[in-house]
Amino acid sequence: MTTNTNEESPVDQKKYELLLFLQEKNKRKKQKILWQNHPELVDKNKLYYTDQDKALIKQLLYNPIPPEYRAEYWFIITGAKLELKNNPGYYQKLKQLIQKNQNFPFIKTINLDMHRTFPSMQFFKNEENLTKLNNILKAFSLRNCSSIGYCQGFNYIAGQLLLVLNDEEKVFWCFTKIIEDYLPYDFYLKFTGVRVDMAIMHSILVKKLKFIDENQELNLCINNLVSRCFISLYSEIVDIGILQNIWDIFFIYGDTILFRTFIFIAFVLCDKKFKKYNIETVHAELTKKLKQIKTNDLLNYFLLIDKNINDSYIKENRKIKKYNIYKQNGQFDENYWEKGTICDIKSPFCYYNNVINDITKFSEYKIFKLKQNTNKNDNYFSDIFKKDKFDNNNNNKNDNNNENDIKNEICVVSFDDILIERMKHVCKKENQIKEE
Repeated sequence: MTTNTNEESPVDQKKYELLLFLQEKNKRKKQKILWQNHPELVDKNKLYYTDQDKALIKQLLYNPIPPEYRAEYWFIITGAKLELKNNPGYYQKLKQLIQKNQNFPFIKTINLDMHRTFPSMQFFKNEENLTKLNNILKAFSLRNCSSIGYCQGFNYIAGQLLLVLNDEEKVFWCFTKIIEDYLPYDFYLKFTGVRVDMAIMHSILVKKLKFIDENQELNLCINNLVSRCFISLYSEIVDIGILQNIWDIFFIYGDTILFRTFIFIAFVLCDKKFKKYNIETVHAELTKKLKQIKTNDLLNYFLLIDKNINDSYIKENRKIKKYNIYKQNGQFDENYWEKGTICDIKSPFCYYNNVINDITKFSEYKIFKLKQNTNKNDNYFSDIFKKDKFDNNNNNKNDNNNENDIKNEICVVSFDDILIERMKHVCKKENQIKEE
């Protein structure tokens, strides 16, 4: 049973053939493919899922995951459990470095965001929980100080993880794996990746769903909503019950689920004629409609059954949109690659790799342990960390600097065992991979 999104509106498609999903769901119930029958998947001794486990999980997710299973499932499926085992004491070491360096960039922004994080939730009115969240975000921003650092929206993602896992170190690793492994490496770098995915989502809404019309005000409003959804991975926008369902599936299928989720949101909103096109009105209407949904069956149809948006479609469009956005930003000209121009060698990001080789994941970075005596010729991070850059008599040295301008002003007491991400520059002609 298929749908033709190019010709029919979502409403005319009989609610995206919800019956199809319900048939698949009931079929698995009859076959007893249920979470309760597979407690081994959330065994405390299990460190990771095999391909066979993942295939089973994809079948199990047609039915809701028991709440008591979710924390362990998230901890294993994201790869966080294995990271914690392989890096004992690493998180504590990051926390110690932050405590000794109160001039660390992003601290001010993170502190400001604490009381903006779900202020109506009782959990976040507890100062102990806010302290945990604060520690997690600062540790992540130190780990990624040469690239992402901290972005507003991280507080919502880490906050939702904390609600489920309720363990500071577990949340740190789970959050780290989401940002570094699940999303394109440039997703939060000046929000280039977010803008690329927004452009793709806009095309889907226009071409496949005919959701956005010629009204520029509505167009801008929907783009604003897409941005907020993608930046916070929906954690700021949707109810916690719906979010947990989205993330259950996101963690097994990957970032294609972000696009499918917004198609669901477009479906929820599509029969509403907005008189005033502003983000508050649209968000209020979305919240109202989502609260009327009694089960996640319709959402799960979009996430599990609807195959219009798949990995290959997203990968192909990312390459096209990314090239256009980099070009618009003036990051290279028409003949950039032909000239063999090299990037700023101190930058951790290589434009040639970004666009031509279509590097999409943080896993493409080489992770290494930066030692105190690292040869300067060995890596281009050697001047990022200046020991004793700050001292007790020099705490105000950068008071007038923007946080982005003082990324290089971090005092690291010990370089040992601090993971720093980097990617090899291949922009020089002799390093470029030649097409066969």
